Amino acid sequence: NNRLRRLLEMDHPLLKDLADKAPGTFQHSLAMANMAEKTADDINADSDLVRAGAYYHDIGKMKGPDFFIENQHGDNPHDNLSPRESVSKLRSHIEAGTTIARGANLPERIIDFIVEHHGRSSMEYFMDKAYQADGKVPALEEFSYDGRNPTSRETAILMIVDSIEAASRTLNDPSHEDIETMVRQ
Repeated sequence: NNRLRRLLEMDHPLLKDLADKAPGTFQHSLAMANMAEKTADDINADSDLVRAGAYYHDIGKMKGPDFFIENQHGDNPHDNLSPRESVSKLRSHIEAGTTIARGANLPERIIDFIVEHHGRSSMEYFMDKAYQADGKVPALEEFSYDGRNPTSRETAILMIVDSIEAASRTLNDPSHEDIETMVRQ
């Protein structure tokens, strides 16, 4: 359909804005789009929808881009925040993205990717940081995204490739086997 085709064009105002305000996130979104589209093709899911969803899934990071590692250049603002403050900053990109998307009149099917790409997953790094600071296990809900778990194959694909990409950043000089092991885990 024409509306979806327009969302896939690189000169879309939201994508230009994302590239300007959060260039690391823009590059991340392009990479996610390539991986998600290939996966969707492999399982006969809607690859154009997945590509469009991947382009826009992190537009909320335009509000406070420096809180996201792909946009950082040296200083990490999380070093000066409590774990709970960090979680709040990271969570905020979902609500901000939804607000931006609705303001730009994006289709609900695209907004689903924004709301569902982290689902209700936990932010274990900050949960562990809180445990180290407090000496007690924090409540899981305090360190989880408050999105919605995927409701379609397409949003599930994006959630999986996004989490794999994030996990792969923790590997030092990974081999093909290291990456394959991590993906299977």
